[in-house]
Amino acid sequence: MKTLNKISDGVDKVALVGTMIAIIGYIVVMFLQVALRNLAPRHALPWADGVCRYCFIWSAFLGSALCIKRRQHIAITTLTDYLGGNAKRLSMIFNAIIFAILLVITIKVGIRAIEITSRQKSDTLAWLPASYIYASIPIGAAFSVFQLIVTTLNDVINYDGKSEMKRQAEMIEGAER
Repeated sequence: MKTLNKISDGVDKVALVGTMIAIIGYIVVMFLQVALRNLAPRHALPWADGVCRYCFIWSAFLGSALCIKRRQHIAITTLTDYLGGNAKRLSMIFNAIIFAILLVITIKVGIRAIEITSRQKSDTLAWLPASYIYASIPIGAAFSVFQLIVTTLNDVINYDGKSEMKRQAEMIEGAER
């Protein structure tokens, strides 16, 4: 498990750096575009909207892996919060399997999108192959699948058998003392 966690930390760092670059790129280009449109309209950047869109797409797909690693992704836990013991473990595994299946489908669709756009250029950046933009889909989803596997294994192995409701009740009792 230690090796998997180290690899997970490495994947997390790559996703974090990629996401940060994309977000910073988005902010800088958008700021330049707004400033130029207002201060020097003749010098506005015709490619800025495309770059911002592509930065946003990359940050979204890479950011999904960051959310999964930190357990900050959207999850409906109404039922599983009441479960404890093996029922909770099975529920966690079942949910992870369903999520992984959806991510694998996303990877397949992303690869197909790359194949379809492999000979096309970006609509706003004529020098950029469109497949570079669509590459964010399978890369982000693959990172997400890996992080999902590692976090699920950690959760199942380290689970103490208590339901979330019992855990919260113990926290409230401890705070009242």
